[in-house]
Amino acid sequence: TTNSSHPFDLSDAYLFGLSLSSYRDYHLGPDASSYFENETAIAAIAIFFFRATVHGQEWTLWRYSCALALGVLAYMKQPYEVITAVELFSYVVSYVCQSQRRASTDTGSEARKQINAKTLLFQMLQLALGAAVSLGFSHLMVTGLLVKGLTLMTPKPIVQLLYYLFPIAEMQRVYDVAAKFANPLVLSKQLSHLLFVTFHIQVGMGFLGIEFLRREQHRRNQLVRMDVEVSPSEEA
Repeated sequence: TTNSSHPFDLSDAYLFGLSLSSYRDYHLGPDASSYFENETAIAAIAIFFFRATVHGQEWTLWRYSCALALGVLAYMKQPYEVITAVELFSYVVSYVCQSQRRASTDTGSEARKQINAKTLLFQMLQLALGAAVSLGFSHLMVTGLLVKGLTLMTPKPIVQLLYYLFPIAEMQRVYDVAAKFANPLVLSKQLSHLLFVTFHIQVGMGFLGIEFLRREQHRRNQLVRMDVEVSPSEEA
């Protein structure tokens, strides 16, 4: 129980019309449409941030268009299988377009026309195969079949090493204890939402940190190169 008169109680606090409460309704059933405050908005922000941040050498307009489309899917509470499949397929499309752009820039105009005529069908096959692989991989990942398959194919010593390095067994026991105090279906859906948001936010922030370090190192290398190039002229 919480005391609403407590100065730090956020159960009734709002910011720009959005509730700041993180309290869950423990009386929700497995058929409820939402289990957290602003659940759809948080999921949309998380995947928009991830897709706009984690990218290769792709067009900015395409990147933000994909991020916006994925955010809309998350806000509309589409199944995670569909959202993940669309997310993976957007990277496949970027890879195919970048491959074509590199091939066209490395050849002449006449050879470029021949390549475009010959590789059009191959690109369509790549996109079709990428869509099928994205949907299949998303299905295996969301349903848990991917983890089960990897567990069966992984040698036992490696599995024991992973259990030794990471608290896998402890997390399993914690989940079993939590499942005794909550509806298993509700708990599974809540954990799915938390995993979805945590993965996209943490990976996106990690990518930003790595990109910042790379640019900082590149700038330092440029400063060192400028100092090496300037020093002979100063001596002369």
